[in-house]
Amino acid sequence: MDRAIIKKRDRAAEYRNFVLQKTFMEKRFPGFRCALHNNLLECEGEITPSEHCATYTVKVSYKNGGIPEVRIRRPQIPRGSWGHIHIYREGTLCLYDHREQPWRWSDNLHDKIIPWTAEWLVFYELFLMCGKWLGPEAPHKNDAKVPQRPIKN
Repeated sequence: MDRAIIKKRDRAAEYRNFVLQKTFMEKRFPGFRCALHNNLLECEGEITPSEHCATYTVKVSYKNGGIPEVRIRRPQIPRGSWGHIHIYREGTLCLYDHREQPWRWSDNLHDKIIPWTAEWLVFYELFLMCGKWLGPEAPHKNDAKVPQRPIKN
């Protein structure tokens, strides 16, 4: 009988990668200020998605072992538009389809989350101009976000 090979999870490597996220973010995006407390990394900074667009203050919250969440702090996005744009009921942005491109513990905020947020803001600016979401869409309900467990590499 063949025995399945069980690969032991390297939690120390996962935690090191989590802690390094702060350094990576501040190096790549010096306008972002990050704080690491307990098992939560919070980064806040400004993004101007393109010339002649508003500047948005965004906050990224990333719990060790979880999925990053992004909220727009300023200017406030009117709750009435939430049903028409890709934003979850609690105010976090829907940045990607977790079935096609799941968050992996080895992914980096500066490589994925910030560029995806900037792209989301471009589509939001277009929504403000034409009243329709023109960005890619993943079918989902307007239910509260249920974080998916990050994929282990």
